[in-house]
Amino acid sequence: MKTTQIIIEHLIAGIQMLIWLALFVFSLTGTDWYTPEAWHINSTAALAISVAFVYPFGIIIDNIADRLLKGREKKIRASIPGGQQSMRKLLLQLDDADITDSFNYIRMRIRISRSACINFVMMTIAALTFVGAQLNGNDTYFAIALIFGPLLIFLSYFSWQLLTKSCYSKLAKRYKELSPQSSNES
Repeated sequence: MKTTQIIIEHLIAGIQMLIWLALFVFSLTGTDWYTPEAWHINSTAALAISVAFVYPFGIIIDNIADRLLKGREKKIRASIPGGQQSMRKLLLQLDDADITDSFNYIRMRIRISRSACINFVMMTIAALTFVGAQLNGNDTYFAIALIFGPLLIFLSYFSWQLLTKSCYSKLAKRYKELSPQSSNES
């Protein structure tokens, strides 16, 4: 996998994590204190400081999401005949850049949706906390958070499941294509 892809994955996950962390901070402290002018930081410096935090946040949330969803991933993988086989071994055996890129793209999407699921859970909790603490429990904002939060959680989890099933189904299919039986049947 290309380093740029991994960096982008972690930046996406880290930005999402930064959003819910900021919501929790703003829930406790309010938002009046936060203005770039008050901090005397120009936008370039603010961006550099943000990236310095966002990338490690992405790594952290990716590891947490991996740990939390690993059991479900194992069940999905076990439910697919041939899905338990080694992807690394297959890719080395095939030595095909297009297939490797295809699997890498699927795995990238799996990681992004997996991290997004955990981030959306935290964003929903943070948004509800913010509405309760800073917006005096405004019913409209509370309803929006209660509708869109679970919807985003469901969609990201559902996407993660579909992508995971697709990945291991394709893995099993490629192994089946390599087996001596299938080459004799052709």
